[in-house]
Amino acid sequence: MGTIHRLGWLLTDAVLLTLAAWFSAALVAQEFPLAMGPKQIWPLVAAGVVYCAAAALLGVYRRLWQYAGLRDAQALLLACLAGGAALLAVPAPLPYTVRALFWLTATAGLCGLRLGVRVIYARAGARRPAGADDGRPTDARGARSARTRRILIIGAGDAGTEVLRELQRHPELGIAAVGFLDDDPAKHGREAYGVPVLGPTEAVGRAVRELGVSEVLIAIPSAPAEALRRIWSQASAQGVPVRILPRLGDLDRSQRLVEQIRSVQLTDLLGRPEVQIDQVAVSRYLTGRTVLVTGAGGSIGSELCRQVAAFGPSRLILFGHGEHSLHQIMLELQSHYPGLALTVAVGDVQDQAAVERVFRRHRPAVVFHAAAHKHVPLMEQNPSEAVKNNVLGTYHVALAAQRHGASHFVLISTDKAVRPTSVMGATKRAAEAITAALAACGPCRMVAVRFGNVLGSRGSVVPVFQQQIAAGGPITVTHPEVTRYFMTIPEAARLVLQAGAMGRSGERFVLDMGEPVRIVDLARTLARIIAPEREIPIIFTGLRAGEKLHEELFDADEVVTPTAHPRIRRAAAELPAGFDLAKALADLMLRADRGEVSVESILAALGEGTRGDDGLHGVDDQPVGATRVAH
Repeated sequence: MGTIHRLGWLLTDAVLLTLAAWFSAALVAQEFPLAMGPKQIWPLVAAGVVYCAAAALLGVYRRLWQYAGLRDAQALLLACLAGGAALLAVPAPLPYTVRALFWLTATAGLCGLRLGVRVIYARAGARRPAGADDGRPTDARGARSARTRRILIIGAGDAGTEVLRELQRHPELGIAAVGFLDDDPAKHGREAYGVPVLGPTEAVGRAVRELGVSEVLIAIPSAPAEALRRIWSQASAQGVPVRILPRLGDLDRSQRLVEQIRSVQLTDLLGRPEVQIDQVAVSRYLTGRTVLVTGAGGSIGSELCRQVAAFGPSRLILFGHGEHSLHQIMLELQSHYPGLALTVAVGDVQDQAAVERVFRRHRPAVVFHAAAHKHVPLMEQNPSEAVKNNVLGTYHVALAAQRHGASHFVLISTDKAVRPTSVMGATKRAAEAITAALAACGPCRMVAVRFGNVLGSRGSVVPVFQQQIAAGGPITVTHPEVTRYFMTIPEAARLVLQAGAMGRSGERFVLDMGEPVRIVDLARTLARIIAPEREIPIIFTGLRAGEKLHEELFDADEVVTPTAHPRIRRAAAELPAGFDLAKALADLMLRADRGEVSVESILAALGEGTRGDDGLHGVDDQPVGATRVAH
């Protein structure tokens, strides 16, 4: 394909040169070149041949003209000058006015065509920094100082070439691009800003070895996870670090691309597709309205605040009891959205009076309830606190939303609420029941959104593994076959916003989590990312109280149906017959005060039988030969 494109440009130039000859002769000599004798035509032919030869030698036909810079223009002008010199040197009975006009017309046509390609491409949406490309560090084949980092850029598209231009304008960074790899065959053998496109991305390992690459940069913001894993694996096998540009949805348009380059993270390799939401539908219920987020300092709560802020609410209320985390997200939002009206309300959802004060004062129209105790082992040890926070706290916030005229209430739930075997899971199941019961008590549209583990959230398995790897190991995994569903924090937050715009009050939505991930595989991948040069041991500790071997997303009695969004499904289930919310809450709070909370007692209060996962939890599942250590 690269050869075909080069031949295409060569033929295009030949046509332009012929038209230039025709035009100049006709204009000056009032004759068409075809009517002229060979002795008169010969200088024009010679000039065209010399130009094409010079253009080929100077690499004019290898260049990607949609990314043309100063050096590309210089090469083209040198080829035109070579053709002009030949035009003057060939003796023939051809007026010099014809020769001069031919050279000017040909140069204008050859340069204008390539400039047109660049302008059209820019107008089609390519983002180009302003200013001339007036300097380059030495490229792949030039001599560099020993301190220069030689990088291989994966992706010769908009992002990759823009990063290259930024690096070339800032040689003080000490980074030289040695080449591109790109899976588009049309780009192979060509150049962008003087840097060659060496071949497809599958050649990463060979390119790293042959070119002395010290770092690989993946500059394909929309690259699928499978491709990222392949590139990362080949580069890691050569002992070379891999860095990456954020995904398109996470790029900060106010910053230069080179400032946003970061190390490859586990979330990149696990592979979650870019989430697209209905911006119009979400904007319709967020823009210009007062929005309250409980648990605003937490992982999900803070990300919800970031994404809500982007839709321009009239006021955003951050509610939570962690003073430091609230302060951090407040400073971040003030920096990125200086015009946003922010209110930070320090309080506890267990305190009904505090909840009522916030609702009475600000009358939020939209409520995202993310406040919850989420750690399964800790809640097994503190079951009463789990009930007070996850059950009673949900009731206080949901009831206040109905009382004070909110239009939307969205509960953040978990897959652990399905056939719960832990106190935490049982309390979230109760929170779903509360949301469904109160949905019938007023005009507020109340829905629950259920999803699994979130990668990188505070206290989740990934930060724990990172600390263990940094300490040299061992990595502790509960069971060799344990699996969990995972999604990224931004992905979860986007889908929560989408779910808030969907359905009828009382409905329950479940986010598509993809395929479950084996935790031991997660640990091994993370170890290779953080410490590729070391062998980090993994030991198995046995499932802890309340934990399942495999989580589930739907209950047996739930009717699962698709929604308008491909990543969100509806799980419809009726409340247990005769369910009395007031009685259930009174029963649960009495048990919490007495310290008599259990999974069974919570489910009994909800009018449900004891659930479970057929004994797939607890110390009886300790794998044979595993080493037990304190977790």
